[in-house]
Amino acid sequence: MNRNKLLSKRVISGIFFLTLFTVGTILIFTVPFNVKITYGLSVHTDDGVVISFNLFEPAGRETESKPAVIIGHGVMANKEFMKGYAIEIAAAGFVAVALDFRGHGQSTGELETSKLIHDVNAIINFLNTTTLTTIDMNRLAYVGYSMGGGPGNIIVNTTNNFQCFVGVGTMLDVNMRLGNSTNPLNVLMINARFDEAITLETLKASMAPRVGKTPAEVDVHKLYGSFENGNASKIYLDDNSEHLMVAWDQDFIREARNWIINTFSDIRAIDENFYANLRFFILVIQLIGGLGLFFVIIEPLSKLILKSKNKEEIKTYQIAFRNTSKKNLVLKTLLYSLSIVLPLIGMGIVSPLLLTPLNIVALVIMIFFGQAFAFLVLLWRTAKKEDVSLRSLLKEPFKDKKSNLLRQFTLGAILTIILYVILYLSVGLNYFGMIPSVVKLPWMFLYYPIFFVISLITGILIMAIILDKYEDNVKSMVKLSLIAFGFLATYTVFYILLFCLILRNYFFLLFIMVILPVLLLTACVLVVTYSKTGSLIAGTTISAFLHTCISITLSPLAFGLLLMFMRL
Repeated sequence: MNRNKLLSKRVISGIFFLTLFTVGTILIFTVPFNVKITYGLSVHTDDGVVISFNLFEPAGRETESKPAVIIGHGVMANKEFMKGYAIEIAAAGFVAVALDFRGHGQSTGELETSKLIHDVNAIINFLNTTTLTTIDMNRLAYVGYSMGGGPGNIIVNTTNNFQCFVGVGTMLDVNMRLGNSTNPLNVLMINARFDEAITLETLKASMAPRVGKTPAEVDVHKLYGSFENGNASKIYLDDNSEHLMVAWDQDFIREARNWIINTFSDIRAIDENFYANLRFFILVIQLIGGLGLFFVIIEPLSKLILKSKNKEEIKTYQIAFRNTSKKNLVLKTLLYSLSIVLPLIGMGIVSPLLLTPLNIVALVIMIFFGQAFAFLVLLWRTAKKEDVSLRSLLKEPFKDKKSNLLRQFTLGAILTIILYVILYLSVGLNYFGMIPSVVKLPWMFLYYPIFFVISLITGILIMAIILDKYEDNVKSMVKLSLIAFGFLATYTVFYILLFCLILRNYFFLLFIMVILPVLLLTACVLVVTYSKTGSLIAGTTISAFLHTCISITLSPLAFGLLLMFMRL
């Protein structure tokens, strides 16, 4: 293909992906059209913590008095996890408030579960004083997911203004007040068959006194009491879901919304259409467009910044091991990753990070560094057979001229910003947040260099060595991306599963749901950026930032959090 045709094809591809991303971005922030969202609000608690929240309200009903629903998320989550609930509830005609609990998302403070009630009270004070919309403060509801159900149980049980409680993958206070026609309280408990945090038997035991049955007699999907009498109670069970997915499960969101509509049946539901599936479809379009655009612009942007007119002029960093076959190297890479001894030594090296307040980030680093250490030993042993020192291998990516090295880091920084904006506008603002609070930002200076080293070692082994064994074309890049993802995913799943088996606690399997998509994306980024720039710097810069930013955002600021999980 000549240069003009290649340029024309690239321009057409760029326009196509940009159009998809633009249309997807517009739609995901406007569908449904009857919901008005106010982002980035904050309020102070009575103990000085800043709580970040988003306000969702039905457009055109600003002056009408209407019930409000407070929505609380789980641990290692944030208000963006619960956006699907908030949108559907607001579309039906109610005000919804999704908050970041202390230590989570963009809220300040340290996670102390006993103090989460202060966060809820701060939102109630906001609702009492807001001029943004009109709210009937005598008619409130609470939706609590996982950890967020704790303060919900307290506030609903002690305040008659709350007429509805929806618990999503959470516990129910066995002493929860009984509703009646004068002071109604309708309770819906939503549970997943494979929920790692709370069992169906536990829910039945706590629901039994409320419905006047023994735990064995409590049926799922059966309505006890009635909405007319203000004492409706029900357990909804989904056979095909687990704890993490309940935050996004369309069936769960629909049940919660319908329960609230039935609780406040005198309020006209202005829109009973369901938008979760449509919004997910829009997200897929947006991601295809955004990621497609990102990968299309890597090559022209790299040529512009690295001052190369064509791909051949780019100095490619490679390590040629003449005495090691491709098959042998791939097999050893996998065996070293699963050797247990080497990864455990690597984990032990960085284990002091567990003493920091971001325990979950430390745990993620331990898992990834365990594999990186195994890779490092493999590099050392393989290089030794080739009469090459390990130090020279690690220094090789930085041996270019300072000016060229600076351009490589500049390229990495620019691509990082572009990819981050794409992810933030799609996944970040709609499914899980990606911006750490100001109190967490300083920790990036500690964790980012570690993630950079991990990504660099991975890149040296997979990209600089194994890529040398494949032809430079799209098919090879796809193949190598899948190979790189396979190495990372196999190791990660194996050790998380082993960790769960040892602790006899499968809560940490939730990590897999979040980590695997990130690993797939970073594997593709490492492969494509290396192929288009001949350097490991840009891809390593991007990969390290994504891992750092996402893990810090999702990790609550709390000492001893890991110990709490181990006791679950």
